[in-house]
Amino acid sequence: FFEIFAPISSFPSVGSMRPQITSRTTKIFVAFLSATTLLSMSNLADAAALTIIGASSTLGLLFLPLVPDRFSELTLVTGPTDRSWSSVRDALPPRFREGGECQGRVTLMCYDDSFVDIPAKPCDTLLFITPPSAFQSYPSAVSHAISAASQAVLISSAGVYGSASGVVTCVTPLPPKDTMSDRQLRIQSGEEPVLSHGCGVVLRLSGLWTPGRGPHRFWMEGGAVRGDPEGTINLVHYEDVAEAVRRVLINLEGVNSVEEEDRVCLVSDGAEVPCTRRRVCEVAAASPLFEGKKEMPEFVGGETKRGRPEKEPQRVYSPGGRWLKGWEGGRTF
Repeated sequence: FFEIFAPISSFPSVGSMRPQITSRTTKIFVAFLSATTLLSMSNLADAAALTIIGASSTLGLLFLPLVPDRFSELTLVTGPTDRSWSSVRDALPPRFREGGECQGRVTLMCYDDSFVDIPAKPCDTLLFITPPSAFQSYPSAVSHAISAASQAVLISSAGVYGSASGVVTCVTPLPPKDTMSDRQLRIQSGEEPVLSHGCGVVLRLSGLWTPGRGPHRFWMEGGAVRGDPEGTINLVHYEDVAEAVRRVLINLEGVNSVEEEDRVCLVSDGAEVPCTRRRVCEVAAASPLFEGKKEMPEFVGGETKRGRPEKEPQRVYSPGGRWLKGWEGGRTF
């Protein structure tokens, strides 16, 4: 390991500082925001520390400006193929930047895909954003990360419910493991260590979207949609999720006294009727983002991607509750 101590404003675009990551190798960068910080570390003795795994992801960058005020120490962990660290620096709240009133401390870390080579850093709260596909062993990565955390929040997926039909809520039971797909099993295996940890909350998200990314982009660029055009999909905007994460972190107090089944949240757009595939494509076709691709994609049959006929539409419902108190998802197609 090696460390660099410097004001965060002195970091270049950071592309030149990116370590060359090889298997079983991890580099760590530590950036103190000002020389004053080094002289005032005693003031951080009671500071709340937040570690974010996947800080440079789309969701991570949207959440960083919203970090609750109670956190004065941040450990921001990125993967070897993530964006330049300059984007992480630029997304930090003003109080963490050079010249801010709060002399907070920021640690930047980069991991390889084994992840467990990184020593688990003690923290008050862990926010785990990185998806399962980034790791050789997702449950091992999650278990390792939460081993030094007092509280944990895992960003997961409502895809763990599979093709369940009707209204799905946070108390809807998961299907038996022997009926789960490989993807469902991978998602569920990452949730298990967080829920069994005793002080962790799992956020199961609907399909994430922004105007520039999501299923609509895939369909518009591919020119075909497999499935019933009137079949519905459950979505939630990245910015709404970032705010939901902030609300959960604010409301996390007392989580260790809550039963496991009550530490699961569903995060969806709250629409009474989810958008149809046709509606999603119509809105996308009218968007300036697809100016050169105005034609609607072709709808291929009335079957889902896995070849099964459409069933009763699934509606993922976010009832709010104690963890999402004060949150309202409002962005819909």
